[in-house]
Formats: sequence, structure tokens, C-alpha cells
Amino acid sequence: MAFFIKYEYWHFYIDELKKNHIPLYMVSAIFRENQLFLKSSRWGKWYRQMLLKTGHFFVQNEDSAKLLQSVGLNNFTVSGDTRFDRVVAIAHNAKEIPVVEKFKGDHLLLIAGSTWKPDEELLAKFINNHDGLKVVFAPHEVTETNMNRLEYLLKKSCIRFSEAKEKDVGSCRVLIIDSVGMLSSLYRYGNLAYIGGGFGVGIHNILEAATFGLPVVFGPNYKKFKEALELKTLGGAFPIHDYSRLEQTLNDLSADPHKLSEVSAICKNYVEKNSGATNLIVNKVFNK
Repeated sequence: MAFFIKYEYWHFYIDELKKNHIPLYMVSAIFRENQLFLKSSRWGKWYRQMLLKTGHFFVQNEDSAKLLQSVGLNNFTVSGDTRFDRVVAIAHNAKEIPVVEKFKGDHLLLIAGSTWKPDEELLAKFINNHDGLKVVFAPHEVTETNMNRLEYLLKKSCIRFSEAKEKDVGSCRVLIIDSVGMLSSLYRYGNLAYIGGGFGVGIHNILEAATFGLPVVFGPNYKKFKEALELKTLGGAFPIHDYSRLEQTLNDLSADPHKLSEVSAICKNYVEKNSGATNLIVNKVFNK
């Protein structure tokens, strides 16, 4: 058996699988109307051959199922996205980070995950203009040059994780993570999350934050991400396009504990409701 995930379509690989009678399963597949697979052009028909040689599709949603039906394919199951199961498992195994717990203290904590320069410039302006909320930055780039640039933007007390000691970190306003591999565990300490990438090619993973019940804020390039669209509709995600919108959103959420609690529940319930794809796929493939 062969399992390809989401967007992985490799013509010659799929052709060889078919020739050798090896069943191919597409897992967490998702389709959009503008994809070449679905067009009637010469290239569209060539690309569609890959779909015709696939044994079974496990699609994320009903829209994808309808698009497959529109080109005569009915070998699908609407199973959801296995990433939900992954982030639930990560949350259950999140590591304790005492320095971050000490840093947070009794304050509300914003986790800024996988941020880029445009994200950091907006957040730094907010931090410099407001008191109360503490912030952990986990930048996408952890080079020395980027750390220095971020520190220069901040006018409030900040400290790097590599230099932090439990006895003094609590007095700082900003903690900068200057190592990799910690982000998924950092979210357990947060009350809010800002997810980077939305002012570039697209937002990073919002589910890792949402599974801990963190409302998620991100930049304007999010519309290709199903979970971002759905959480926005539910009221658990907040797209921003400029500083004014960021300021309003963070102030509204941090100033109203009841609203923050409600939005937190929306995010957590969304992840829990959409989990279970992995078991469904395994049971169907192996006839359990």
C-alpha cells in the first residue's frame, strides 16, 4: 500500500504504483475549483489521470467530495483532516517549561508563534504602547541577526530564553525563544496566540494553538486554510490587516475575561469535534 498526504501528487510515482497493482490512498485530500485536476483543458485532463489511478480518497470535507464527483469519481470517504489528531496528541504530550511558567506569573500571556518581520513589527508596536499583557516570541527565524533586530524593536524589558533564569525572568515583559522545537509546548502556557506568516505566503499552523484553547490572531493571507476560515466563522479566529485592527482585537480579548473564556472554548471544541480522522482511515483501509 502507498499513502500520499493532502497535496502530494507525483505523476510517474502514481503511474508506477498503478502498473504494479499497488493500492494508493490519498489522505486528508482537499480540492478547490481552480485546481488543474478539475479543468477540461489538455493539461487538466493530463493531471486528472493521477486522480483516476488513485485507489481511494480520504477527503477533508463535503466540498472536496462534490468536486471529485463532478469529474466522475466516487471512490472517496469524507474523513476530515488527520492533523487534528496530531495536534491533540502533541497537546497530551506537551513538555513542561518552568522558565515560561515563571515568566508568565499571574499575567495574561500571548504566544507569538512562527512570526516574521511584518508580524513582529506590529506586535512590537503594541507591546511598546500597552502594559499588562506579557508576550513570548517564538520567531520563525532564530538567527542572531533576527534576534538582534527583534530586541531593537522592543522598548520594554525583554530576555532571551537561553539567558533566562527562573529567579529573574518574572520581571520581564517579553521572552524571546532563541531555539527551535519548543513552540507546540509553549502554547500550554498561553491565553492568546498570534500566528505568523499571514503577511507573507500564508499563515503557519493555527491548530497547535487552538487545541490548547487559545484564540488565534493572524495576518490577511489565510483564505487557503480551511481551519482558519472555519474558526473565523465560529468566532475563534481573528484576521487582522493592520496595526489598528491588531490593537483592537488584543485589547478586546484581554480586557474581557468572560469573552476570552468563551472564545477559548470555541477553539478547543473545534479541534476536539474534528478529531478522529486517523481511526476512521485505519479502520477502513484495514477493515477493522
